[in-house]
Amino acid sequence: MKLPTARWLELLDPDLEDERSEITADVLAAEREQFVSEVRKQLDHALAVLALEAQQESDMYWSAHNIAREDAGEDEQGRVGTRIRIIRKVTLSVEWYRNRFVSAQPNEKKLVFSTYIKKGKSHKYSMANFKNEPQWAQELIQRVESRYARIRQRASALTKVRRALNEYERLLDKTHSDEV
Repeated sequence: MKLPTARWLELLDPDLEDERSEITADVLAAEREQFVSEVRKQLDHALAVLALEAQQESDMYWSAHNIAREDAGEDEQGRVGTRIRIIRKVTLSVEWYRNRFVSAQPNEKKLVFSTYIKKGKSHKYSMANFKNEPQWAQELIQRVESRYARIRQRASALTKVRRALNEYERLLDKTHSDEV
């Protein structure tokens, strides 16, 4: 029995006790399960959309970075990269890293080693992390990082909603585990 929200609200009328009694525990349980399932799917969808938005910012960074590197001399090469990841299917990670280039054997390509740059507790990286980068790179990073910070805030809000949903589900399980 799938009822519209308006009907659920109508059934709160004290005079509709007989009609309310027709709503079985199974119907209520199905409604609760459907709610949790739908919200979880919407959270997963919102996270995927947000990750794509972050990836577009990353793409813009890499495009501008590669163009700037073509014109820059050896001492003006940017060494900072960025990546977007979804961790354990529930957390968006928008991060920066620093590349080191190490010579391999003669006539071989250099090896690249990347080190994650720590963000700290806020949603935004400190520009002090990038003070040794060329000026063009600092400006580009600052522009992208300001957008990343807003994306991280939105990801944090989604995480809070997910935690609240998990708590709601735990409360449902606890409430209905006592039923006989």
